Amino acid sequence: MSRFRSIIFYLFSTYLFLTPLLPLKVMVLNRPIPTADLLLLTIFMLYFIYLTGFKENRGKFWNNLKAFFCDKFNVALMILFAAMTISIFYAKDRGIAISETFRLGSFAALVYIIQTEYRSSERHLKILKVCLASAAVVACFGIYQYFTNYNLNPEFIYSDTNTKRITSTLDNPNTLAAYLILFLFPVIILAAKVKDLKYKFLYAAMALIFAVNIFFTGSRSVFLGGVAALAVLVFLVSWKYIWVLGSLSLMSLLFKPLNSRIFSIFDASLNSSRVKLWAAGLKMIQNNPIFGVGNGNYVTNYNDYVDRYPHLRYQDYRDFPSHNSYIKVWSELGILGILAFISLVVLSVKKVYDCIKDCRDNWLKAFYTGFLCSLCGFYVMNFFDNLLFVPKVALYFWTFISVRKIK
Repeated sequence: MSRFRSIIFYLFSTYLFLTPLLPLKVMVLNRPIPTADLLLLTIFMLYFIYLTGFKENRGKFWNNLKAFFCDKFNVALMILFAAMTISIFYAKDRGIAISETFRLGSFAALVYIIQTEYRSSERHLKILKVCLASAAVVACFGIYQYFTNYNLNPEFIYSDTNTKRITSTLDNPNTLAAYLILFLFPVIILAAKVKDLKYKFLYAAMALIFAVNIFFTGSRSVFLGGVAALAVLVFLVSWKYIWVLGSLSLMSLLFKPLNSRIFSIFDASLNSSRVKLWAAGLKMIQNNPIFGVGNGNYVTNYNDYVDRYPHLRYQDYRDFPSHNSYIKVWSELGILGILAFISLVVLSVKKVYDCIKDCRDNWLKAFYTGFLCSLCGFYVMNFFDNLLFVPKVALYFWTFISVRKIK
């Protein structure tokens, strides 16, 4: 049984390493199949066999389930999942609603597996280090892409201003920025806290390449999220970390082509697109305050709403997402969904903070101190993009949140 459990763990580790590196979909029998999902499905099938094929595990399952629901964070997660499931029945596009509900359900299953099966510090360390190794590969490729344009979508190359926005292996600059901010502050704290010089150098180098990639994405939301994360870092750890802010500010000044992206945060003409997208979402909330329009169905209803309210139209956008995770959830799932989602946000911050206080392992304590900063910055970024619902980003959010269970 222990060998079977180890096989599942190594498959899960492989899944964590490969997910950001694999293409979103591959063609199988002329049908697009999400590559990483095939491995995830294999993991779930093996775990089902592991649960049902061993008598000891069948008895343990119910005790684990009870313990799982003793965590308020997990309860909020399951309420959000229930709201998504209910919304399938009234969603205009049930296919999208089922797909997004299934996605959250798969993450909830991963949270359960991590919390109940891999609770030892040794397993936690392995999971986090696999994630860091994968992020380092993504970041190295991002730097290579910046100088070669290899596999960079032409829409992110601006010949008129001689600038570009890299995507590395994550298909969108904002997605790459959100993914890397989850790792940036943990490695900054690790570089400051570890005693071994070779690891101190390693984590400092990782922090540098993550920061360079983030600047090369040209993401405006990551600068706002980064400022929030730095504020938490200074408040939580020490004012001495203000040097991080100074270093990053200097980097932004050195990359003159990216300065315009930073200062465009205050450009009302560029921000009007998001404001109108949010206004469309608020109209959906006003018209469907209790239940919302159905999971994933902001996009489905967007065209109807800009046709009904022409002042909300921005250029010729059609089938466009909300670019705000909070408005997305509220407009799609109504009052129950947004209350569960806000509870998740608050409880996740508390969960990580409690982990930092209770953790005895110095490496894990340092990692989660940095992650708390990243988490706050990530939540700020979700005011400007639906980043928590991008699978390649959300996987690491849920993994980091669940990898240390706080009772």
